[in-house]
Amino acid sequence: MSAKKKFSKTGLILVACMIVCLLLALAVVPGGFGSDKKKDLDDENTPGIKTVLEDGSPLMIFDKRDEVKTLIADFDDDKVQSVSAELTVDRDSVSTDISDQKEITAIYKALKNVVIGEELKDDESQSADCSVVFVLSDGSVCGFAFENESVYMVGGEHYAAAGTESLWSVIEELANE
Repeated sequence: MSAKKKFSKTGLILVACMIVCLLLALAVVPGGFGSDKKKDLDDENTPGIKTVLEDGSPLMIFDKRDEVKTLIADFDDDKVQSVSAELTVDRDSVSTDISDQKEITAIYKALKNVVIGEELKDDESQSADCSVVFVLSDGSVCGFAFENESVYMVGGEHYAAAGTESLWSVIEELANE
């Protein structure tokens, strides 16, 4: 006579939820748990788990291009050479070209806090009100373009964007220094 083990449905659901939460934490935390990286990228604008679950993915996780992966690695190793940013607000344009690591970190931090949501089907405009271009260690570039504060453009597609206010502010502040 063999005893058959019974598993609680509630217990299985709790275990599954814990695994999902752990995977989300590993994806959201730069470098994962136990990382020996010294850069603190969390700030008051870092999207919370509720925002990520309801509104979309942080930009650096959403954008799967190879150059974004290279940017993340170069940034972690302080190898980003420079960043150029251009912003147009109400027909006024500002731009900045910087190579100071502290200023590069400010733009990177603001950019990684942007949350990208669903694809927008009806948007056909191709002009960018905000563009940010990082020059990587190998001389290649990684660029990001926003049609406006609420639309991110990549690969010819348009996506809902949230949390861009900090990016706009950092670009304006650095351009006016």
